[in-house]
Amino acid sequence: MTQVPTHVCRQRRVILGMFAVSVAAVLLLPLGALVLALTNG
Repeated sequence: MTQVPTHVCRQRRVILGMFAVSVAAVLLLPLGALVLALTNG
């Protein structure tokens, strides 16, 4: 069993976090715009 360096795991976690944030932003931006349009209309 090979020992995985901790910095590799940390880097992967950072990349996954950034990916999750970008996906959440892409999903929430149209939803927020729709809510704003409905409340203003």
